[in-house]
Amino acid sequence: MAFDGEILEIFSWLPAKSILKFSSACNACKDYVSDPFFIKKQNRNMQLKGDSSFFVQPHSCQRFEGNLEFHTLPGEENSEGVPNECVKFMQTNGRVLASSNGLVCCRNISNQATMNHLLFICNPAMRSWLGIPSPANLRSTADKDLHIFFQCNIELYDQFPRDYLLMLMEYEEDWSNTLSCKIYVPQEEIWLEAGHMDSGGRNLLFEFGVYQGGTICFLSDWSPCFAERSPFYWPYVVAFNLEEGKSGFLKVPKESRKGLTDRSCMMRIFPWEKENSICLVKLLKGVLIVWVLRDFNSGSWSKILKIRGRAMRMVEPEPIIAGFTILKGSTLLVATTKRVYRYDLTGDWKSRRVRNICRHQCGGDVLLSSHGFSYCFGITGDLFDCVISLINLAVSQIFIAPWISSL
Repeated sequence: MAFDGEILEIFSWLPAKSILKFSSACNACKDYVSDPFFIKKQNRNMQLKGDSSFFVQPHSCQRFEGNLEFHTLPGEENSEGVPNECVKFMQTNGRVLASSNGLVCCRNISNQATMNHLLFICNPAMRSWLGIPSPANLRSTADKDLHIFFQCNIELYDQFPRDYLLMLMEYEEDWSNTLSCKIYVPQEEIWLEAGHMDSGGRNLLFEFGVYQGGTICFLSDWSPCFAERSPFYWPYVVAFNLEEGKSGFLKVPKESRKGLTDRSCMMRIFPWEKENSICLVKLLKGVLIVWVLRDFNSGSWSKILKIRGRAMRMVEPEPIIAGFTILKGSTLLVATTKRVYRYDLTGDWKSRRVRNICRHQCGGDVLLSSHGFSYCFGITGDLFDCVISLINLAVSQIFIAPWISSL
């Protein structure tokens, strides 16, 4: 179908939620949603806008229901959002394990007969979900957390050929350092072997994986469980190469090794998209420090921020930091026990000020997950067909959840 270039350009800058509203009253908009060129263009434009929203939840066992909150950044309240019924659905039926570019990967905790998958992917903008079948030889997970990495793709390229990357990692044996890795192929609904990851001698923080140029990185823990002569005495970053199916190790900055035995110590890694790299954020005694990896091969880091929580001028006089994350390499989100703040990492540091975003009720140890802008496409196969059917006011049969209301 031939589209008017100006109209296509305008609509490609709208989030999926707005486009779907237009499609209910305009046949041309229905064609936009199903046109591959428009889908790719809209996906790319949404990525340029950056993250606009995030989830907050307690950092607790993933096998049990917990509080889940959704919030948007200041100035983005009218452009994007997740319907309340979607948040309630995910909170009741699943545990959010990862969120990427408008898609959310959850662990199923529901006892409903219709929710018989261990994992499911939710597209809140489309008000839809898709169950993911479990690998045939998966070990018992009833009393164990799942180790997954999930990232939604916005442009299909050789090293990332599918619409999203979902990798499941499982220790081969109890107390083993080797993890068997499997990647899900949505078009065929099968899991493929992706090699073995050497985790070293430490536990890995699977909740904070970072995809970087065909490699998935995880930070280790830092508990004092090794002799000083051990190569795993200090924390490290495991880098798993998807193409080779092998893993390597990256040292953390020497300065970050200080105070690891302090109970207030907390470290995470996040994408640093400004330089197509990763960053390390450390919290120690109320002080936040950020390093950026400058060269992956040499393992060189540079410090870009060191600031005390009280110096950020938060609303609370004595803020207790409960969690943090980095959005698009330019914004530091900091959660205290009561509020979430935004701190700009760009520009002159003397003019930087923290901005109060919202209150939360998730306790003193929280996970912040960026959600991003919604896309017209992100889950292939039957789910997308159901979305098109929904636009045409047809009744879906399997993958559209029962809580969907008419658009």
